[in-house]
Amino acid sequence: MFELAYSSTSCLDTDRGRVVDILEISRRFNAENDITGCLLSYNGQYTQLLEGDKEIVQELYLKILKDERHYDVKLLFEGEKDERIFRHWSMAFLELDSDQQRGFEKELFEENLYFFSHFTEQSTPAVKLFWGKVRQIIKK
Repeated sequence: MFELAYSSTSCLDTDRGRVVDILEISRRFNAENDITGCLLSYNGQYTQLLEGDKEIVQELYLKILKDERHYDVKLLFEGEKDERIFRHWSMAFLELDSDQQRGFEKELFEENLYFFSHFTEQSTPAVKLFWGKVRQIIKK
């Protein structure tokens, strides 16, 4: 099993429809290619961990590097591991309206995500870097 984690910065002010389109295409590709992992898109920052066949994950990362919807793509880690950690995860999407982004819902989301980041069942270097980046994004 191969894993790869990266972070990047969004260069788009994507509307909800465009984000939903991106998620649908990505979920379909991942299901067809046995790719699992976790993606966080928050405050214009992306952090993603991908798990699967080494060749497929690396080819996907090359596409990600060329994607014009983000920049400053940084490889956090890539390497082999024994088994999937996010085997039951799919890409999630949470949309907060402008009032929620400044209010209680945002604070609760940040606190829950930060808390959850400390409780991954199994840990690999990529998972540690992924959750570390998530915590860094939340603190901004």
